[in-house]
Amino acid sequence: MRLTHSAGINQSIRSRILALVLLFALPAAPAAASNELPSLGGPDASIISPEKERVLGQAWLRAFRAQVPVMHDPLLQEYTENLVYRLAGSSDLKDRNLTVVLVRHQTINAFAVPGGIIGVHTGLITSAQAMDELASVLAHEIAHLSQRHFTRRVEDANKTYAPTLAGMLTGMILAATVGGDAGMAVMSATQAAAIDRQLRFSREHEQEADRIGMQTLVRAGFDPEAFPRMFERMVAASRYAGERPPEFLLTHPVSDSRVSDTRNRAAQYPRMGDYPKDSEFPIMQNRIRVGFEEPGRAVKVFRGELANATNEDERTAARYGLALALARTGQLDEAAKTLDPLLEAEPERISFAVTRAELHMKANEFKEAAALTHRHLQFAPGNYPLQVFFAQAAARTGQAEAAEDALRALLQQRPGDPYLYYLLAEANGLAGNIVGVHVSRAEYMYLSGDMEGALEQLRIASQRTRNNYQLNARIKRRMAELSLIQRELPL
Repeated sequence: MRLTHSAGINQSIRSRILALVLLFALPAAPAAASNELPSLGGPDASIISPEKERVLGQAWLRAFRAQVPVMHDPLLQEYTENLVYRLAGSSDLKDRNLTVVLVRHQTINAFAVPGGIIGVHTGLITSAQAMDELASVLAHEIAHLSQRHFTRRVEDANKTYAPTLAGMLTGMILAATVGGDAGMAVMSATQAAAIDRQLRFSREHEQEADRIGMQTLVRAGFDPEAFPRMFERMVAASRYAGERPPEFLLTHPVSDSRVSDTRNRAAQYPRMGDYPKDSEFPIMQNRIRVGFEEPGRAVKVFRGELANATNEDERTAARYGLALALARTGQLDEAAKTLDPLLEAEPERISFAVTRAELHMKANEFKEAAALTHRHLQFAPGNYPLQVFFAQAAARTGQAEAAEDALRALLQQRPGDPYLYYLLAEANGLAGNIVGVHVSRAEYMYLSGDMEGALEQLRIASQRTRNNYQLNARIKRRMAELSLIQRELPL
C-alpha cells in the first residue's frame, strides 16, 4: 500500500509550506557581550537546540508524507531500518532515535533531515550493486546528521543573509515531489535558485560527511571501497542521462576529484578479507523492481534472469522476483509453485514466509496466512513484517482482538508509523468498532499531514461517545492536543 498524491503542489499545500517557513524563520542570534556570534566550528556549537530540530523535523515529515509517494512495504521498511540502525550504532550520532522514510520513486536519491529523519528513494536501492554501496550513501547522510551540517550552515549564513532551516526543508519537500520537476515548477527562478543554494552543502561539509561517513561504514563492518564505487556509479549515470543527473548529485555534487579523494581514503583502510555478500539485498531489490515494471513484461524479465542465472543467489533472487511478477498478473497458483521451493529450502527465512503469506491473502486464503505468520512469530517474536501480515490475516478470519493486539503492540515500538494506524482502522472496522475506526483514522491522517481530516475524525468519534465519559474525555483531550499543534505549527 502507498499513499496517493496529485502530480503537482496545490495552492493549499504551498500555503502550508509558506506557513512553515514563516513560523520557523530563525531570527539573527542576539549579540553576545563581545558582539560576536558563538563558535560554529563543531556539531555541539549550536544556538538551535536538537529539541527544536526534532519538532521541526517531525512537522516537515508530516508535510512530506502529504505530498510525496511514500512506500509502505513492511519487509523493505524493516530491511532499510536495520541497515540504517547498524550504521547509526557505529556513528558519532548522539540521538539515534531515527525515522526512515521510503520514497516510491526511481530516482537515485537519499536525504537526511534535522530531527533524525533519513529518506531513501527506492531508485537508490535498485541502482546499488551490493548492500555495501547502499550503506555508503546512508553513512554519508548519517554523517550530515551527526555533524549537524544543516543547522551549522544556517547559523553561519546568518552572518551575511537570513536563510532558515525551515526554508531549506521546504526546498527539500519541493525538490522531492515527483522527482523534483513539479516542485521546482511552483517557484520563480529566483526562489528556485535560493532554495538550490540552501540545499547544497558546502565543499567542506561534503568532505567532512565523506570522511566521517567512511569511518562509520568501516566501523559497521562494510567495505570502504563501496564508497567510491557508488559515487562512480552516480557520476556515470549522470553522463548517460545527459543534462539531468541523479537527484542525489543535485544536492551533493560529486566531482571526479571527490571520487578520487574517497578512493584514496578507502585505500588507507586495511582490507578485512572478502566482505560477505548479503543474499537478502537482491530479494529487496526485486520487490521494488516488480512494482515499476508492467506485470506481463516483469514475468518475461524474471524468467530470463532465472534462465541465465550463474549461481544459487542469482537463481533465488530471480525465482523470487518471478513469483511476485506472476502474482501481479493474477497467476496465483503458478506464483505459489514458484515461491514454495524457496520456502522449503529455507523455512525460517522471514522474507519468504511473509511473501508466502502475501500470496495466501491475494488468494483469499486468510486462515492459511494467519497460521503461517503466527507459526513464524514463535521464533521471531515482535517481528514487524510478520506481525503486520498476521494482523491483516487475523482480522479477516474473525480474530479481531488478536489483530488489534498485534497492531497495538507494534505501535508501542513505532508510535509514529501512519501505516499501522491505517491497518488498525481496518481491523477496527472488521471488528465493528466504529469509534476505533475514527480514532485510528485520525492518527493516520495527522501523521500523513492532513490535520483538518484528523480533527474531523475525532469530532465524529466524540459525538459517538457522548454516553461514555472516560472515552469521550480522552478523545477531547486528543482534539485539544492536535488543535494546539495546528495553531503553533499550522501544517
